[in-house]
Formats: sequence, structure tokens, C-alpha cells
Amino acid sequence: MDHESSLTRLLDDLKNRDAAAAEALWDAYYGRMVSLASGYVHSRGAPLDAESAAGSAMATFVLRVREGRFPDLKDRDGLWGLLFVLTIRKVIKRMRRRSRRPEVAFSDLGDLDNEDLDAVLGSSPDPAVVDALWTEFLEALDGRRRRVARLKLEGFCNNEIARDLSLSEATVERDLRKIRETWTRWDHVA
Repeated sequence: MDHESSLTRLLDDLKNRDAAAAEALWDAYYGRMVSLASGYVHSRGAPLDAESAAGSAMATFVLRVREGRFPDLKDRDGLWGLLFVLTIRKVIKRMRRRSRRPEVAFSDLGDLDNEDLDAVLGSSPDPAVVDALWTEFLEALDGRRRRVARLKLEGFCNNEIARDLSLSEATVERDLRKIRETWTRWDHVA
């Protein structure tokens, strides 16, 4: 069976609330998501629980798949790219929320039942691996693209990035495509 058909089956199983599918997704991607979140948190010097952010991103993904979102998701590269963005955005939202108030709220997990929660909870990765992973992601980019990636992951729109970096919006869009290509190639090596 090829990867595209196995991903299609996994997504169909998630839509049908198959706990085994959620567990398979968890096993395949949660460690990378935590590493990504930890690296981002570490690079910002922020005291934040990266595992919680990664778990929340995974839960959001599962819930959105069940709602029928992501109909164009067809391959593992697209899946990792989507999980990457969800994870970084969860971290950024939590960092912003934490700067406004000290307590952490877990309300963004939505209406998960115990079976769903069991499917998205797991073990923690080695912090050294997390730091190395995030460093590799950033070092894979040149200086300008690194700044573009950081701003995009912090939630800025393309036109805001263009204005902040004195670039055209077309250049920002081209840089974002190149960043995705670079990180997709990197994912195959990891």
C-alpha cells in the first residue's frame, strides 16, 4: 500500500472516531511536534509546557479532521506541514496568553471524551533532541527566510511581513514556498 492511500485511510478512520487511527497518528508525529514546540519555546526563553501545546495541536487536528476540514490533505508532507503550523501557533497563543495571565487554560482541547484524551496523551521527548531539532529547522534557512518564517509562525500576515522586512508581498510568498520546500526535505532526513 502506498503512503497516500494509507494517509487517506488514516484520515477516514479519524473521521469515524477510530482510536487506533488517533494512536497511530500520535505515535508517528507527537514526538516531532513536542520537539518542534520545545525548540521554539527554548529559542524564545519562554517557560511554557511544550508537551501541552503539542498535545493541544494534535487534538485540534483530530477534531478538525472529524469536522471534515482539510479535504485537500493528500500526503505526509502536507500532513507534517499542517501539524507543524498548528503546533507553532498553539505555542505562540499560549505564550501570549501566559504573558497576559499566569495560569494555563486547557479549554482549547474542546469536547474530547476520555477515549480521545487517551489517544492524544503520551510520553515526553529528550530536551536535547528538541533543542537540536529546532536549531536544525532554523539553520536550514538563510537569514531573511529565517526572519520570514519566524514572523509567519508568530501569526503575521504576508503583507505585514512584507512591510516589516521591506519586501514585496510576492517575495514573501516565494520565500514561504521555499521555506516549506526546505522543511519538507528536512523532514525526510529526520
